[in-house]
Amino acid sequence: MKKFFATLAVFVMLVIAGSAFAGPIDWMADKLGYVPETQLVAAQVETAKAVAAANNAADIAGKATTYGIFMTALLGGLAIFRKKIAKRILAEKPEKADPKEV
Repeated sequence: MKKFFATLAVFVMLVIAGSAFAGPIDWMADKLGYVPETQLVAAQVETAKAVAAANNAADIAGKATTYGIFMTALLGGLAIFRKKIAKRILAEKPEKADPKEV
C-alpha cells in the first residue's frame, strides 16, 4: 500500500509541475512557430468573415460613388441655370415698401 501512495504522490507532483511549466512551454512552442489547430481554424473563419465584409464594403463604395457622380452631374447641371433661376425669382418677388417714404 505504501508503494501505491508513493506512486500516487509522484504522479500528483508531476501533474502539478507540468501545469506550472505549461506557460513557458507554450511560449517556447509559440516561438518555434507551433500553432494549435483550434487557433488556426478560428483564424481561417475570421479571415473568411473579413473577406466577405471587405467585398460588401467594396460593393457599397461602388454604389455610393455612382450615386455621388450622378448627384454631382445633376447639381452641376442646375448650377448652369442658377443665374436665370435667380433672375426669375427676383423678378417675381414683390417690392417691399421703403419705411422712409411712408
